[in-house]
Amino acid sequence: MLKEKTFIASLYSSNSLLCRTILVNATNSQLKVTIQILHLIASNVIEISPEAEKALEKSRKAKYIKQNFLHKNKVSELFKLDKAKKVAVLSKINSLYPFLLKRIFDQTPAPATQPMRKKVKKNAALAK
Repeated sequence: MLKEKTFIASLYSSNSLLCRTILVNATNSQLKVTIQILHLIASNVIEISPEAEKALEKSRKAKYIKQNFLHKNKVSELFKLDKAKKVAVLSKINSLYPFLLKRIFDQTPAPATQPMRKKVKKNAALAK
């Protein structure tokens, strides 16, 4: 499990050219974990950041991710493919890994789960 975590961390911190090399050198289990994470992102189990949504719109890859990773049948078909075909599918979104994996490695909670800030009255601080 530690190998997969460092593998995903290297995808998160790399640029698109280096991501391709990382994917080519990956093991089958590392590719499988990447496909599973993309499936969870496509099915909204793992939320993506607003920056990731903008990057998806800009690169026009949202439809590609939904087509290939949303349904369990497609994901199970991806698991059965050989390594070269898995890498070909995963490398089409090389530039998006830093955005898609941000919520996994970012320590700040999602905006919906952050506690509300208390509003302090300006006059209340002066009255004391």
